[in-house]
Amino acid sequence: MWIKNLKIKNLRCIKNADIEFSRGLNIIVGQNNSGKSTILLPIIALQNGLPSIARDDLRIDENEASVNITFEDIGSYNIQIKSYRCIWWEYNSKHKNFELSGEDQNGNIIRVPIFPGNEPENFIYPFLSKRKATKMSEQVNVTIADKVSENFENLNAKIDRLTSSDYPYHDSYIKACEDILGIRITTAPATKGKRAGYTIEHGKQIPLSAMGEGVTNVVGLLVNLAISQDKLFIIEEPENDIHPQALKSLLAIIAESSQKNQFIITTHSSLVLRILGAVQDACIFHVTSAFDGKIPTATITQVPDTPDDRRMILHDLGYQMSDNDLWDAWIFFEESSIERIVNQFLLPLFTPSLQGRIRTYSAHSLSEVIPKFEDFNDLFVFLHLSPAYKNRVWVVVDGGNEEKSIIDRLRELYVPKKWESDRFSQLSQHDSEYYYPDEFSENIKTVLSQPSGKTRQEAKKTLLNEVLIWLNEDPNRAKIALETSAKEIIELLRRIEAEILK
Repeated sequence: MWIKNLKIKNLRCIKNADIEFSRGLNIIVGQNNSGKSTILLPIIALQNGLPSIARDDLRIDENEASVNITFEDIGSYNIQIKSYRCIWWEYNSKHKNFELSGEDQNGNIIRVPIFPGNEPENFIYPFLSKRKATKMSEQVNVTIADKVSENFENLNAKIDRLTSSDYPYHDSYIKACEDILGIRITTAPATKGKRAGYTIEHGKQIPLSAMGEGVTNVVGLLVNLAISQDKLFIIEEPENDIHPQALKSLLAIIAESSQKNQFIITTHSSLVLRILGAVQDACIFHVTSAFDGKIPTATITQVPDTPDDRRMILHDLGYQMSDNDLWDAWIFFEESSIERIVNQFLLPLFTPSLQGRIRTYSAHSLSEVIPKFEDFNDLFVFLHLSPAYKNRVWVVVDGGNEEKSIIDRLRELYVPKKWESDRFSQLSQHDSEYYYPDEFSENIKTVLSQPSGKTRQEAKKTLLNEVLIWLNEDPNRAKIALETSAKEIIELLRRIEAEILK
């Protein structure tokens, strides 16, 4: 059984929402206080012992509210909803608080709540942001172990049943502990019963309560993942208090478990979004909030499965490609001399926000522009069948008819593949030396008047070194000089900056 559809009207910051869930993984992203938890609340409230919807959850200035939940593949699930597909919460003049309403196909009134809070009849496993327990009970018995709680108060009892090698799910639980934590978390005798921890040797144990909160969080989820099938896991921010390497292993287990369970997960983590969002048929929902008058109102949008749309979600969460040691964009230059000027002076002086986010590259000769760009396109843009750098590369060559033919050819090849035409451009000057400060105009004429060959190339290198030394001597003088001589290139960098920051 799984939840196929959720409709919400006038609950907290949600005025109207209609969400179609995936059978497996559903990832909800959005900024703090945007409405992510509001999506979870009416679902959690279906199960005994979990937080319910209260009068204060009614949207401000509204008198009626409702939540409609549609189930799919109910089958022989041993609860009272087996004869119908929809249930709904209502608040109106008749119901002075949120009540579960409706009738089944036989006309029987639905009882509240519809899901027991004990295994194996439960439907929901909650893993909420307020999941910490002040103290884990050392009492161990079947009643305590079977209770489904929003915190870890009965975690010792849950772990104890998995400690026995005869228990059906023992092996999968132990393997998960070793893969993620590197140790086995089992139980040992304690003053009032048993407590979980890492057993060093007989009679010696490091208790779970003495370990970091991240370990408790992981183990608390693993004990339920090990035994679950045909359940719904509601998880808020699985990345909390967990090392990235352990988180990756945990997400792999969640991805595998999604083949037999449904997951609704809220997150702020690019790692969670990237790994779980890549699982087949996973759905990503983006929650944004704006003000309807003076009242915050949430909008929930399913994110299309395209690199551009998913990159924009990361940007909304504050992530940049450079956060993952990737460049946000690239600039391909024909000449290495202008590349050095751009890196050492134009970027820091005129577009400092691009530093650390944009990478420059020189083809070193006009004849190498097309083949090297094609190599880049093959390597980076489609390496993982995901065009992350598509339209994030600018190719810039010098002025001239031969150079124009190169740009025309690149546009001919790539514009039909949805590349923007302005990603392939040409400078007005044929020689990059004309963008050096005006103080070197005479030297430039002398160098460029020489015939092509090794002597000319050596003279150009010498001139470049002189320019770099002069620019480094006085940054303020350099900025004033370049603002005039390199105006065309600075304008290009600013257009790229605007595109990236957008």
